[in-house]
Amino acid sequence: MTDIPEKAKKLYNEAVRILSEDLSQQRVLRGTDIVIENLKEAIEEYDPFFEAWRLLGEIYLGTEEPLDGYRALKRAYDLNVGDVNVATLLGEASLVLDRPHLALEYLEVAHKAEKVPLGARKLIAMTLAQAEKWQEAVRAFGEALAKDPSDGDIRRKCAELLARLGKPAEAVSVLADYLDPYRDFIDKQPLLIKSGWILQPGAVLNRLAEGAGNRALEKETVARPEDYRAWYVMGNVFLDGEKYEAAVVCYKRALRVHPDYYDALHNMGLALVEMGRTEDAHQMYESAVETDPDSPEAYMSIAELMEEVSPEDVDEIALNYLMFYRIAPETEGFEELETELRQRLEATPDIAQILLLGQVYLLRDEVEKAEQVLRLIEPAGSGEAMFQWIRGRVHHEQERLAEAEKAYRSGLEIVDPDGAEPTMEEDNPEAKLRFDLASLLEETGKVSEASEILEDGYDILNADGLSLFAELMVGRSPERAMQAWEKALTLDNDNPDALMGLANRLIETDRIGEGIVLYEQALDADPESEDIVEKLRELYPRIGVPELSPP
Repeated sequence: MTDIPEKAKKLYNEAVRILSEDLSQQRVLRGTDIVIENLKEAIEEYDPFFEAWRLLGEIYLGTEEPLDGYRALKRAYDLNVGDVNVATLLGEASLVLDRPHLALEYLEVAHKAEKVPLGARKLIAMTLAQAEKWQEAVRAFGEALAKDPSDGDIRRKCAELLARLGKPAEAVSVLADYLDPYRDFIDKQPLLIKSGWILQPGAVLNRLAEGAGNRALEKETVARPEDYRAWYVMGNVFLDGEKYEAAVVCYKRALRVHPDYYDALHNMGLALVEMGRTEDAHQMYESAVETDPDSPEAYMSIAELMEEVSPEDVDEIALNYLMFYRIAPETEGFEELETELRQRLEATPDIAQILLLGQVYLLRDEVEKAEQVLRLIEPAGSGEAMFQWIRGRVHHEQERLAEAEKAYRSGLEIVDPDGAEPTMEEDNPEAKLRFDLASLLEETGKVSEASEILEDGYDILNADGLSLFAELMVGRSPERAMQAWEKALTLDNDNPDALMGLANRLIETDRIGEGIVLYEQALDADPESEDIVEKLRELYPRIGVPELSPP
């Protein structure tokens, strides 16, 4: 640092001091913002400040800002081409940004070094797997585990790859000789050893990479509580291999650490069904629904289980099937359910189930069928807000706009006849009514009235409603629009309209990097969108990293 100005040195050293103090006391990095500011000022004082750029990149990666991290690290790499540690960090940033082939370019630099960083070995394995270079990934996982057998994350990902490649014994062994308490697990499942489902400790690593198991045995392995996901992965391998009792033991271990782990609750239910413990399985499925009511699998599992053990509970069975298809309307099998359900509902109309079925039809773009089922509950169902919303949507799709508007307004009178304070609810009909009424009013040129409809119910709007409100407000009150988009993304972080709207606004205000992050998120939600890809191709060169542009 001999040529670096004193002021830049001082700022850098102060950043290092704050970081060291936080890390030494094992506390959250409370001074992160100050550290970033110090490093930026140091760079402004002296742009070729390699250490400051590198540390800034590391901090950004640690604060989950991979794009800013990549840019800072790229500058550091340009200042010191071939630096192994920076190359490793660039590989990590590229992988987080879903650019596995770019990550491999940087990680190859680290891999050719005389002393390969441990982090590089781990990242190479994960990147090769993401790039679908399976056999190379298997060997890389073995080498990484030989160097650090206590890395639960790398074991879990290695096991997932082995299971995918049809090697269940290897997958289980990678986890079993690590998870604590391994011996207790083996004592409960002695037949697994005899059947060859669990190999001797270390033997599986030797199969992955020569001598890896022997080297790993020389090092201590310490499992951590957060490795509950590894227990879940091992449970899945046993479940796929029809070792149901072992699967249940693994899921229980995962749930001991994370009682609200939806996937473990649901899959434990699957294993319990196979063991004939149907009541326990039903309880697991119900717990999964309570944990995450927006995930569809548990509803289907409940319906299928009830068909087997209590087929007389036709209403409950139908309700769970309908909940499943309301969340996943395009899933195969709906047509078979539909025929049976329509016949029963035509004979004995049930308002709640018909309204659910109407929603499914709308989601499947089967507008005429939605209109047909509404007739089954007229006039009794017309006093339901959801009935009026479905009717409004049907008329809207049929371009009968005056009738659609009338239905939406009737629905709003039902949900809030006395101007009561609205409350946020799951699948709130008022939120749906306000969004669709505002959309209709916007279509007919009544923009101010559309804004008022959404403003009056702002606190209960869903992500779609908030995003529409933001679009209507952006010309009049950009700050209010930004707030609405940000709130929409707290409710649904993959909402495409909110992502694109907020991204465009950020780019207009020269916050291009933040806008790109949202465009990337939108691309994850809609990988087929050529418009988003083209926009990203245009934006990455503007921030000096064209190599990150989508292929």
